[in-house]
Amino acid sequence: MEVTVTKGLPQDYDELIDFGNMVFKEDFRALLPKLYQDHPEAAAHHHLIREDGRIKAMVGSFPITLKAAGRTLKVRGIGTVSVHPYARGRGYMKTLMGNAVKEAEAEGAALMILGGQRQRYEYFGFTCCGVELDFSLSPSARRHLRRFRDDSLTLVVLADNKEYLRSCCQLLERQPFYGVRPGVDFCDIVQSWNSVAYVILKDGEFLGYCSLQEGRKVQELFLEDYRYVIGAVLKIGELCKERVTVTALPFQQEMIHALNLVCDGQSVWPNPMVNVLDYPAVIEAYLTLKGQQVPLADGRLVICAEGKGCWAIEVKGGGVTVVPTNNPPQVTLPHLQMMAYLFSPMGQAGAGVKTPETLSWLPIPLYVANCDDV
Repeated sequence: MEVTVTKGLPQDYDELIDFGNMVFKEDFRALLPKLYQDHPEAAAHHHLIREDGRIKAMVGSFPITLKAAGRTLKVRGIGTVSVHPYARGRGYMKTLMGNAVKEAEAEGAALMILGGQRQRYEYFGFTCCGVELDFSLSPSARRHLRRFRDDSLTLVVLADNKEYLRSCCQLLERQPFYGVRPGVDFCDIVQSWNSVAYVILKDGEFLGYCSLQEGRKVQELFLEDYRYVIGAVLKIGELCKERVTVTALPFQQEMIHALNLVCDGQSVWPNPMVNVLDYPAVIEAYLTLKGQQVPLADGRLVICAEGKGCWAIEVKGGGVTVVPTNNPPQVTLPHLQMMAYLFSPMGQAGAGVKTPETLSWLPIPLYVANCDDV
């Protein structure tokens, strides 16, 4: 038996989609059109193992560019991790995941993200640190909020009304955090994960857009004016037979405040799993982003992630810098625990130091929009 480890080529595109469909029992063309619907160039982002020429294992590692507080972060999203049922136990996933991490490091990626079982992926440097804020309204709750109903709001399907595509892109790019989405791909991206993208109009004029997943979860919602957010959510709720859930990114403070006042369900989820490859870049970007929402105390903290490096984090007048240092660390932790200490809402329990500075800085909300995730 000949075993080969390769990267995908455009001519492999249909075959690797069929392989993913077989392993997951999914239709990836419908599930992730941004990758698997007429994008043969995406084949190059797949690590493959073949036995006698036939795909037996696959790991996708897809480039994502994030803009956070004016900083650009190169990210790799891991997805479509699949092994043929008859080829399991041969170490193929370990090989391909290792290759994906090495490739991301060589390309200077700051961060890797994925969704999956925590224990399986911690072997490769990933753990649960990301933050997702969800607010939900049951049909009963919506009936009690009739006073917020706004008949000046209407929804139209973006795919059928592409004259609003430019407005959607411009609204996204004015946010302090967003995933870079070329205009031609915007529709595919906001239709990921069995979603329909809607444009929200007020009196016929563009107000914003949302991505509604499987008729029950708003995985992305941006408005020009959040005074209308409750009315918009109620209008979206008319499309949902059951409870509607809205995901808010931590910087969407106006939306969080409004939804927290009326929703009958709130939750914080650790999503996605992350592997921080460039601690200075990630800390600077996300801590600066946090500082745009809440004041950060001036101070300095020296941390050491075992096997990764030591850095001095300094906040002065709202500015954030993270630089390598040889000074004695105040906090030394293994990589997985250091990511939790810095980024997880639960990471402060039993680890690290607590000072006025760290109580102001930590946890640093780390997140990637669901539409950009893979």
